[in-house]
Amino acid sequence: MAKEIINEERNEIEVLGFSVKNSCFGINIEKIQEIVINKKITSIPCAPKGIIGMFQVRDGIYNVIDLEWILFGEKAIIDKDVFYILCNFEGKNYAFVVHNVSSIIKEEKDNISKVPEILTKGGAINITGIIRAENTLISILDVEKIVKNIGHFEEVLDEKLLKEIEKTK
Repeated sequence: MAKEIINEERNEIEVLGFSVKNSCFGINIEKIQEIVINKKITSIPCAPKGIIGMFQVRDGIYNVIDLEWILFGEKAIIDKDVFYILCNFEGKNYAFVVHNVSSIIKEEKDNISKVPEILTKGGAINITGIIRAENTLISILDVEKIVKNIGHFEEVLDEKLLKEIEKTK
């Protein structure tokens, strides 16, 4: 399991389950600081696509990342009902916009499926594993990779669009 923290004693991982555009995802709870709601976002001029803006929580300034845009290429609708999952990587604060937070899911390492190989070609996939839970699949996001690739997603989406246009010729 790439980059996911596994509890070696119990051989399990705990992820926070949530949804974006009616799809189920999870983030390893070891990477999460807290969850907040109803934050006023300040725009950032010329920010890379995928970053909506920023807000403050106590003494920290958080860059707000639009997971809907990152995962589906569509801008999220930000209203009073969205949640922000706060994380910190390498001393930088990030807030991931999600539509619904469900629960903490504990899963044995051996029960986590690998991402299908066809999806991992080209390195654009942001998923480290898949959990089967109660009639649904939960994709475990590699949030550090998402943050690292902010700005590069536009290139990937443009490249995919160009390939689709070429197919129609």
